[in-house]
Amino acid sequence: MANIAIFNFTGIYKDGEWKNIHYYNQIISAFKKRKHNILNFITNDIILDPWNGFNIPISSFIENSVKTKLQKFKPDLIICFNNSKSNIVDNFDCPIVIWEADIARYFSDKDSIKKNVDRYHFFHSSKNGAEDFINLFNAQKKNIFYIESATSIKSKKIKKFHDISFIGSLYDPDQFFKLKKSDVNYIDYSTANERKKILLNLISYNLKIYTNHIPLAYHDLKNCYKISDKIVFDTNETEKVMNQSLISLNHSHHQARNIGYSWRVLDILASSSLLISEESTLLIKAFGKNIKNQFYSSAYDVRKKCDYFLKNKNAMHDLIAEQNNIINTHFRWEDRIKKIEDIFNLKPNKQKSATAKTFRNKPAKKIFIVLLLSYLRTKFNFLKPYIKYKYFIKKKNTVLYRILLRCLYFIK
Repeated sequence: MANIAIFNFTGIYKDGEWKNIHYYNQIISAFKKRKHNILNFITNDIILDPWNGFNIPISSFIENSVKTKLQKFKPDLIICFNNSKSNIVDNFDCPIVIWEADIARYFSDKDSIKKNVDRYHFFHSSKNGAEDFINLFNAQKKNIFYIESATSIKSKKIKKFHDISFIGSLYDPDQFFKLKKSDVNYIDYSTANERKKILLNLISYNLKIYTNHIPLAYHDLKNCYKISDKIVFDTNETEKVMNQSLISLNHSHHQARNIGYSWRVLDILASSSLLISEESTLLIKAFGKNIKNQFYSSAYDVRKKCDYFLKNKNAMHDLIAEQNNIINTHFRWEDRIKKIEDIFNLKPNKQKSATAKTFRNKPAKKIFIVLLLSYLRTKFNFLKPYIKYKYFIKKKNTVLYRILLRCLYFIK
């Protein structure tokens, strides 16, 4: 039985605290099922800039609390998704893994990885992950491991409520202002614009969208009751929505296409819903040529695919059964955890009960932070137009950047 500390960012804030999304919860559950103890740190609670930032601690008090908690836990392995972490973990005498949840371009504190690269092991699931680690950080091949993504979602025959569902973030193309094709963030604009077109093109269907934030650009869909008020983020709710949908739509970020695919793709393929997604050579390789029938090439093509399968249920059910079988044979988290055990010589103890705990800030501290941010959200909505300057401010790593970071999480 090993003690494993896991650090990860989340985009879900609900009921006064940060909540883990299904992706991280299923990995934590899989480790626990293999009889390992887990101590989870949601990095939104401990650092100011938990995604693609500098790992700046919220306060020395919280940083010391993390240190004390880790010392008592005595980790045998520390896993940091996207290198989002408290930097005090580098002082612990155990292996540290930087696990790719997004491509390396979005890792936090990339300079610190370069300076101390031999301290880390690297996990990737994308096609170019190893190459990125070598080129960006000068990582050694012996410290890089391919851990293919997996899923814990199960197929269930329950009543269908939606013809089509989509679970994911909605991005407002207008927030990118007048970008040129040569701009670094133009690829993000392309993703945002295409996703909006696809979903608007399905407005006449029995469509339900689940997201954590609704931009102004999506108010037509909201007014037509296509966007649910419910935020779906945990494993049970994710599984339920997918199994209640005849078709589940996936739309990947442009930068990830044919080098990886969203973890939701495997979730959908494990459910009783039919995946409709953009073309992926990786999916053809993993699931065979039949999956090509589920690929779209444009917003108009999405409609054609959905029309066809909604009218041809037998074809839909045959594909779902075939893909469920492949998932159960090759894409379950237990097999990935066994591989990680082999890499670090972790021994599960079947005779003992394992625990999974989450570090939380003390209530007094949390109440103060929530009240402060609520005040800022109300009084300082004028910050909204200046989001476009975030990247300039970030490069300077100024005090203003540190202040704006928390505000921007709540000013949507």
